[in-house]
Amino acid sequence: MHENVIKDLQKLCRFELSQREEKVLKERLETIVSHMESLEALDTKNTPPCIRVQQDSPKEGLRDDIPGNDLPKKFFLDNAPQSIGGMVQVPVVIEKEEKL
Repeated sequence: MHENVIKDLQKLCRFELSQREEKVLKERLETIVSHMESLEALDTKNTPPCIRVQQDSPKEGLRDDIPGNDLPKKFFLDNAPQSIGGMVQVPVVIEKEEKL
């Protein structure tokens, strides 16, 4: 695994790891990549695509998704750290000129 991958991930995700944590993360990522590479060797030419995980599960156990107004907008905005124009204002997390 390329040495800068862990450093790039830390910068993108905005967290810091100790050297020990970096080593553990690198080992775990290498294990995942190795497993994915081993899956690429499988012949899946005649395998149908998976549309959903539980293809045979009955729909009776699921309820319809019905939207509702459980939380008044004013109450929600009054409890938000910042709001502007009737919306929650969040800090910028992606800057246009940021370079890795």
